[in-house]
Amino acid sequence: MDWELLQQNADVLVPVGLASDEDLVRARTVLLGLQGFYAMYMMHGLFMPDTPGLAALRDLIDSWGMGPFLGHMVSLNPSPRQFAEGLTVCLEPLFDQLYEALMAQLVQDPYIFRIPGDDTGAAGFMETWMSTLREQTPCRAGDRAPLQAVAEERRAVELAGHQQYTASSVPESHHPCSTRRR
Repeated sequence: MDWELLQQNADVLVPVGLASDEDLVRARTVLLGLQGFYAMYMMHGLFMPDTPGLAALRDLIDSWGMGPFLGHMVSLNPSPRQFAEGLTVCLEPLFDQLYEALMAQLVQDPYIFRIPGDDTGAAGFMETWMSTLREQTPCRAGDRAPLQAVAEERRAVELAGHQQYTASSVPESHHPCSTRRR
């Protein structure tokens, strides 16, 4: 096996090194744009309210067959290597074309965070989303059992003489089951 040839062909820095400054700036724009679009694509699975604009963006990504691929390519908090790999991928015309198609869809329906019939706009969208998330939380108002379990874990750790940061060290007001406002 010619390992040098494999390393040469697998090296993500070669295409980046060969690209012009303009190509790199455009690839960065495409990469960062695709990160945002992919985040909206995935948030639908996290109970984000659906709107016609968000559905159109998801449908466009799916019609290109790019949902799973973006899942592998896009990192919302990339390491330097992941950023370089994403930048290399975004040098390809296909991803520029996808980005342009998504931007055109966004221009066509810019109110992606507006629920039809709700004139509060993005604020109403977020309130609906947060309400949905609260409803999906396994804790209900008055249900203190999870907090009791956390308190028991804290006591057990203290008795064992360990000083470590655990979920039990989170103040009650920040616990997802807390009824206190932050």
